[in-house]
Amino acid sequence: MRAAKNRTALVLGGEPRVELLPPEVGVRAQAASLRRVATLGMIAAVVLVGGGYTLASLNNARAQVELTEAQERTSSLIAARQKYAEVSSATALADSIVAARALNASTEVLWSSLITEVSTKLPAGVSIESATMKARSPWESTLAPSGPLRQARVGTVSMVLASPTIVDATTVIRGLETIPGYADATPDALTGGGGSYRLTITFNVGDKALSGRFAERTEASK
Repeated sequence: MRAAKNRTALVLGGEPRVELLPPEVGVRAQAASLRRVATLGMIAAVVLVGGGYTLASLNNARAQVELTEAQERTSSLIAARQKYAEVSSATALADSIVAARALNASTEVLWSSLITEVSTKLPAGVSIESATMKARSPWESTLAPSGPLRQARVGTVSMVLASPTIVDATTVIRGLETIPGYADATPDALTGGGGSYRLTITFNVGDKALSGRFAERTEASK
């Protein structure tokens, strides 16, 4: 039984085959096949690397184009800002001039107009012989009232009134009370005689005596 299994089975009608080539020929054929496979793999790798390089080059070129466009936009914005920088500086300078002018005029009293107004309120025959005006500068502190019953003031006029007769101080002060900006007034001294009399009066003026010039323009420009 064991011998029967080891015997080669007889095949009837089979095609006869005989390997006449040496084994080295088969080995060379296999090596050539492997080389072809390796060559195809290398070609595929080169194609893959080349495709990746091409794609990276395209992305880099697109990024460079976008960067150039962004730089051009930035340059345009900088040029526009520089173009209008002078206009902005001129506008700021003009605003500062307007503000400085309004500040300088904030304590201004039109003394000429005020003295003219005072002269129209004096009794007949009484005239202003001399007047000394005093007001604070914008950077100085507010003038304090000169007494407990005095009003806040922005300026003071010390006047010497001349008259051929004795001057009634009460009448003079009542006339001053009707002047816009009047704060208070006091007679200081009455001197003279023989047809020549002098009455010295201190006349304080309040906020209503301020000129208010340029204030409206400053508010309108804000």
